Amino acid sequence: MAVVPDAATLADLETAYVQRGEQLVRCDGARRLAVETLLAERSMMDAWSAETNKPSRRWRPRSDGH
Repeated sequence: MAVVPDAATLADLETAYVQRGEQLVRCDGARRLAVETLLAERSMMDAWSAETNKPSRRWRPRSDGH
């Protein structure tokens, strides 16, 4: 995080303000990407789980009882 030096001038304060804004935007972007990635991974895992938990056609009992 941007730090203001001792005996900061107005220019130092403005520079730190802009740097902190940039850092917050970058951090928020990284957080959003991490959340989107996590949700996509979970969605793929749910789809895979649903597909693998379906009974195979060859294992379904015949309707005529045999």
